Amino acid sequence: MQKINTTGAQQEEAAHIHAYTVRIVPHGGDCPDAELLLAATNRYRAVHQAPPLTWDEGLAAESQAYAVQLASKQCVLTHGDVGENLFGLLSYPWPDGRCLEAVDGWYGEVKSYNFSAEFPFFDNFFRAEVGHFTQLVWKASTAVGCGFAVVAQPIPFTSGNVYTGGCKVVVCRYNPPGNYADDGLMAQNVLPNITAIPPHTRSLLHDQHEQKHYW
Repeated sequence: MQKINTTGAQQEEAAHIHAYTVRIVPHGGDCPDAELLLAATNRYRAVHQAPPLTWDEGLAAESQAYAVQLASKQCVLTHGDVGENLFGLLSYPWPDGRCLEAVDGWYGEVKSYNFSAEFPFFDNFFRAEVGHFTQLVWKASTAVGCGFAVVAQPIPFTSGNVYTGGCKVVVCRYNPPGNYADDGLMAQNVLPNITAIPPHTRSLLHDQHEQKHYW
């Protein structure tokens, strides 16, 4: 094993980075990539002039319990609380365990949001599906917690064959919640992007049979 010598300043900096890393590791939910999920969330928020969210273990535990409940219902998504984003995926073969694609999918609704609308809530929410995006970047939200569940699910194909795949559900809950049915609050909390919209961080697997649902 090679030993690397560092100066006192370098050791202090390394200790600070390590301590910071330990503090930000998200707990409370089963998302194996929770750190990436939180980082992606805050990257998207920064683009829209919103401060970063902190991870809330209580919200994560609530989200985890609800994700398990929804997965057991064959990926039929119904909201269980305000300030909540849902993602469901029916997939063959078995879906991966990542939660990050949910955040990327929610942010993808930005293309349908009209930042120049005279009535930001009513002109957007009744014309397009944008609610996941708006909650994701809602400026007044300060905390988030997410959960993940996957269960076996029969997947029918057009050939008539049925194969066992999986139902994957990701739930994120935010506090304070956003998406108030108020034009003024929508204008104050969903701000236009100040830089180029970042590319999605995932690539589609074209050999998978997938049905994705957002609610």
